[in-house]
Amino acid sequence: MTELTISFSLCLSFLLMLIAFVAEILNPKPIITTKVGGIKNTVLQNETALLVNMNNKDEYINKLMDLIESKELRDRLGANGWAHVKSKFHYERLAKDMSNLYTSLLNPEL
Repeated sequence: MTELTISFSLCLSFLLMLIAFVAEILNPKPIITTKVGGIKNTVLQNETALLVNMNNKDEYINKLMDLIESKELRDRLGANGWAHVKSKFHYERLAKDMSNLYTSLLNPEL
């Protein structure tokens, strides 16, 4: 594989992972995810999701136990996660941003 192919594959893998993550958080349920790539910059630790270090089984188990033991935590993370994704990534917001971009490109004096 060439560097370009590898870079494209990595970008595509990352994009698919991010899409899967956003799709998961759109379901207003609490999530535990790893601190990798853009995900660690997408969620708000302990507000919209629980983050763990990659390959840290004990940390994952502890976060999972926190969710099992606290209905309040589950409910809060689920609601906050949905609100966060809706405000930042929902298709209506993205469509509005695209519309504003095209309008500004077609009518620069506005």
